[in-house]
Amino acid sequence: MTPETRQDYLKALGIPGFLYVTNESNKAISEPVKCLVIETGKEYSFCRSGHCYDLLEKMLGAIGLPMSEVKCVCATKNTLSSVIENNPANAILIMDKTLKSTLDHVFTTFHPHEIFTNPTLKREAWEVLKEIKKCLK
Repeated sequence: MTPETRQDYLKALGIPGFLYVTNESNKAISEPVKCLVIETGKEYSFCRSGHCYDLLEKMLGAIGLPMSEVKCVCATKNTLSSVIENNPANAILIMDKTLKSTLDHVFTTFHPHEIFTNPTLKREAWEVLKEIKKCLK
């Protein structure tokens, strides 16, 4: 239902205008999730089920973070700051070493697909996960 249609219904029902919000900018910010996980590619996305999602689930599970407390999203260099702003989280994990952020609670590591293709990246990814665990305490 469009906001205009909603207003028409409320007027037809005789509900005074001051009882409902007509400005979309008044949306409340949702409660932060424990961890926001951001990726840039869609070819090997962990935002849907598959081997990358399974590895991500194991990685986060190793630091005691269940997927129920995680939100996975896709971003680009141009949309990264707005994605972070619109998805409040206690910790943010960017799974693309080419993207950076200056925020204290933002961490960067390799995408699960990269770890599959190059197992030597596991150690560096594990160090980042340990930092996230410290941040969430």
